[in-house]
Formats: sequence, C-alpha cells, structure tokens
Amino acid sequence: MGVTEPRRETDADRDALVRRYHRRIHAVIYRMTGRHADGDDLVQETFLQVFKSLPRLPGSSNVDAWVYRIAMNVAIDFLRRRGRERRASERLAIEKSTVSTTPPSTPDVELEAAVFKALDQLPPDQRSVFVLRHFEALAHDEIAAIQEVPVETVRWRLFAARRKLETLLAPYL
Repeated sequence: MGVTEPRRETDADRDALVRRYHRRIHAVIYRMTGRHADGDDLVQETFLQVFKSLPRLPGSSNVDAWVYRIAMNVAIDFLRRRGRERRASERLAIEKSTVSTTPPSTPDVELEAAVFKALDQLPPDQRSVFVLRHFEALAHDEIAAIQEVPVETVRWRLFAARRKLETLLAPYL
C-alpha cells in the first residue's frame, strides 16, 4: 500500500484560490473597512478561514458566494471589534485636523472621505449589502446567497442603506 502525497494538489488548489479571489476580497474588505492598513491582515484572515473550511465545502456549493461570505463575515467581525476604537480614533482625527498643517484637500478626496465616513455609520448588514451591490456590482440573488438571507431582505437592507446614505451625504449631493 503506497502513500499518496495530496499536499501538492492542495497547495496548487490554495494558490489558485488566492490568485482567483485575492483582488476581489481585498477590494470588498477595503470598502467595508475604509482602511487599506487593515486590508492585508483581513485578507489573510479570510484565506486562513477559507483554507480551514475548505475540506467541509460540499462539491455542489457556489464557491464565489462562499468565499465572499467568509470575507464579509471577517470584515463585519472586524467592524464590530473596532466599534469602541473607531469612536476614539474619530475624536483623535477631529483634534488632529484642527491643528493640521497639510494643505486643504481636493473636492474628490473630501467626497471619498465623506462616503467612507457615511458607510462607516451604517450597520454592518446594510453596509455589506451596499458594498456588494454598488462596488462589486453583484445582483440581489448573488448577495442573498453570500449573506444566506432571502432576496427581499437584501432589497430591504439596500433600500435602508441608500436612505441613510442620502441623508448623511446630503451636503455633497
């Protein structure tokens, strides 16, 4: 009885998964967190969870939805952990901006900062639906599969997110 070495195949599969999903996962996580600094760590955490769960993935599963779901859960968990830290960093940013010696920012930079600040104020479920729909251009049914909720729930969360963002971004519109 010979011993087979499945490790090479597993490594190749893992490399293929990383190549296929790295950019998309990084983009989603950045849009969820609004910070590049956290992106690499959260992408790595996402792939660790993907690889850990890979043996339990049924062969008939939608791999795209499964990987997105893991990435969104990692981002949401991070946002929940960051809750208290975020409020403290916002106070620090306000204090820092009042004594800053940097030149005034351009309207595009200001708008991008305002959008991320507004997104940061959305509940994680609404934020994730908004990011997947508007930044990743996923259909409602794809988002429903990722979040494991009915399509109507996706539509409602998206509607609520848009209303809140319209209110928060009214000065820029």
